[in-house]
Amino acid sequence: MRRRRNPPRGGGLLLGAGALGLAWWLFGDLIRYGKSAGPSAKVGGWIPTSPKALASTAGVHEDVYTLAAVMRSEAGSGPEPERVAVAWVARNAARAKGVSVTAWATRATGPSAGYYGPQNIQKRIVSTSKAPRSADLKLAQAIMNGEIRDNTGGATHFLHPAGQDALARLGLKGYTKGSADVIARWKASGLDPRNVVGAPRILVFVPVGKKALVATAGAGKTGAS
Repeated sequence: MRRRRNPPRGGGLLLGAGALGLAWWLFGDLIRYGKSAGPSAKVGGWIPTSPKALASTAGVHEDVYTLAAVMRSEAGSGPEPERVAVAWVARNAARAKGVSVTAWATRATGPSAGYYGPQNIQKRIVSTSKAPRSADLKLAQAIMNGEIRDNTGGATHFLHPAGQDALARLGLKGYTKGSADVIARWKASGLDPRNVVGAPRILVFVPVGKKALVATAGAGKTGAS
């Protein structure tokens, strides 16, 4: 005679509750940020479609798309002040180099140059590996139009200390130094670290003695870097 198996107690309910919570979070995230505007890069690779083509499909200027991709890749669904700060750092850095946001963000030493991709390949300066969402495009457009002011004070660099330390511990290619080393090196090069109100996860770095950038940072229009 076979013994009747009793159903598991508690575990099934907990698993169901966890799955329901995840589904609810994903639904809320979709409602808040909208659908992806394009493809994201696969692990270890880049997106083999030109920024101009991706932006055209999304119906925006390529610099708007790039700024949105930087926000999504570097700040994700973090608080808006953090996403704004990351975007303004990208815009300020591009202006300081005298190039467009897209040219600055897609610079690399290998075949991924000119395309979106992760930071840790071919000496890319910033990550653009994740496709922007519709809310990212809207926020990037407002920043490019000068409707949202620079909340970094003219910063040209940003750092996520906890993230930097975690990646350095893993020994991931391109992340050999911890945050303390990066901060010390940037300070020695003439960058002043600052906090951003409402964005406790990141530090931004302002070039010492280069205040003119702040005065002109909000003057751009759509598509201008």
